[in-house]
Amino acid sequence: MGGAVRDHRSSFITECFKGGASAPTVQQLAGHLHLSVTQRYAHTNDNLKKDAVQVFTRRSA
Repeated sequence: MGGAVRDHRSSFITECFKGGASAPTVQQLAGHLHLSVTQRYAHTNDNLKKDAVQVFTRRSA
């Protein structure tokens, strides 16, 4: 069961980041004391990184 809980937590955290939630917000939602724990659960890839840059670029324009 522990693995299933971690999988759901990881999916939730990843989806929050995909949706544009800030790291401190996701950290609070996950109930983590340290941001490094939240980052460990997040599954990022190159596409997510590109999307994040595009969001930032659009906001700056």
